[in-house]
Amino acid sequence: FNPSVGFVVALFLALANWSLITLQETFIGSTLGKWLFGLTLGGTVGHRCLRAFFCLPSFGFLGLGVLWSVVDRRKRCWHDWVADLQPTNRAPLKLMRG
Repeated sequence: FNPSVGFVVALFLALANWSLITLQETFIGSTLGKWLFGLTLGGTVGHRCLRAFFCLPSFGFLGLGVLWSVVDRRKRCWHDWVADLQPTNRAPLKLMRG
């Protein structure tokens, strides 16, 4: 096992994961995890793309950007703050009664 090969593989996997999350959030407005918890992202495609782009630095600084949500009044992470977005609860599906 060569450490440089391990680094390249880890980097590739991290970028592939980030790409999938970015595509889901940008075009669908939710990721699988957000969908399971009933959350969605509002805003335009541009806002969601900006949020996804700044997600990496938010996690990159030892996770401080994500931990920021603990002290933020609106419970937003750094990437939410930059894009001015907040994950919100999805509207429940209404069944038709006939």
